[in-house]
Amino acid sequence: MTRAKLTFNSSIAKKKPTNQDRCPFCYQEELGKVLDRQDQMIWVENKYPVLEQAYQTLIIESDWHDGDIPIYSRDYNRQLFSYAVEKFEYLEQSEKFKSVLCYKNFGPLSGGSLRHPHFQIVGLETVDGYAFIQESAFEGLEVQSFRQGARLVLSLDPIAGGLEFNIIISKRSHLEILADVSQLVLRFITYVYFKDKEASYNLFLYPIKEGFVCKIMPRYVVSPYLLGYGIRQVPSQKRLSQLKSQLESYLKDSLSDDI
Repeated sequence: MTRAKLTFNSSIAKKKPTNQDRCPFCYQEELGKVLDRQDQMIWVENKYPVLEQAYQTLIIESDWHDGDIPIYSRDYNRQLFSYAVEKFEYLEQSEKFKSVLCYKNFGPLSGGSLRHPHFQIVGLETVDGYAFIQESAFEGLEVQSFRQGARLVLSLDPIAGGLEFNIIISKRSHLEILADVSQLVLRFITYVYFKDKEASYNLFLYPIKEGFVCKIMPRYVVSPYLLGYGIRQVPSQKRLSQLKSQLESYLKDSLSDDI
């Protein structure tokens, strides 16, 4: 099967603001078309749609330029995940797209151009963004299970190589658990693993049957083996076991009784 391709418009990309410019998300008069608002969260069309045959939208998470999921309150983070999934489902149910993607870039190595925290929800007109995703990418070394059957798993067959944390829920009605555990994983990555509040990561939401998987990837400089040969580098079993122990200890100290 031929790998999926998206056409990138570099002439539009050259116009995009960067962190060296005034942040457009801090000044609402500079936003693109506003689609919806809920409290501080704003769903907008992307003013710089660099992909052809795609409908690109953003969720500006809050008016807090230096905020992010690890430092939001628990309630606000739950609201954010709920809002992102609501808009994802809105595009998904419109049946206008071959597939709809929901993801988040954060940090200089994530592929994002702006510090101000935001989700991206993108409708692809001709490409199935999930066609090459195998179920094995979400399974592996289970760290912990939670109520309603939610699970936290370290990938043994990661999509891109490196570390990949999967938070799995079997029903979309369990979204609050997904939000809570994802926030704890990002706090672990930020404050324990990287020890850097500006550490880079990517977060992806995958609709799986009646539920979701949230996959979180700490980001590093991309391996030349992946770029040049498509060969993934994966952590050793020993390293994954060490991380599992670290995570278990962290969660034991951090979990609320209702997760």
